[in-house]
Amino acid sequence: MIIAVEGMDGVGKTTIAHYLSEKYNFLFIDKPIKYIFGKDTEDVSEELEEILDVIYEYDDPIIKTWFFALGNLMGIRNFPNQDVVIDRHFISNYFWNSDDSCQSIYNALFDIIGKPDLTLILYADADTRINRIKSRNINDPDLSDIEKYQDGFAKMMEFVQNNDLPSEIVDTSGLTIEEVQKKVDKIMEKLFVVEKGVAKVKKRK
Repeated sequence: MIIAVEGMDGVGKTTIAHYLSEKYNFLFIDKPIKYIFGKDTEDVSEELEEILDVIYEYDDPIIKTWFFALGNLMGIRNFPNQDVVIDRHFISNYFWNSDDSCQSIYNALFDIIGKPDLTLILYADADTRINRIKSRNINDPDLSDIEKYQDGFAKMMEFVQNNDLPSEIVDTSGLTIEEVQKKVDKIMEKLFVVEKGVAKVKKRK
């Protein structure tokens, strides 16, 4: 089973992805592009950042989308037959890097690795997101990046609708993490059956 957790910075993606991983016994995957290096360790961060700086300079959505598509691909194929929760996946790639010219790339990805069983889209208004980023690190460089103030929701939903992704939306504005977790648990109960601590997709009648 694959669950993707998506949304703008500050909505609570990583916190909720960790929560799902721990409660439902999923493998947690964050920034799967780092598997290019053949290892999952923090010591690749500096080297990865140098590569990303080069990619971000390209004014070509096809190049950017293909590069991060490799992360989408590796995040799934590196862990065959495992239940995984991914912090950022197709929607994040589309939002930050793609336009309509990139659809064939996503079609290829869907053919090769399939669509997530659930894409959980977390939403929060800009003020909430910026305050959360400040609370975790007042010197976070994201606070000086005007793009982080974007709403982003409309473009994300455009991708969901155009590609018929199974998805659920959770508005986290003004909620505590415990309140968000309860909303997520209700979604899990609706879509999945939990047996011995492991979530399985409910069979459709």
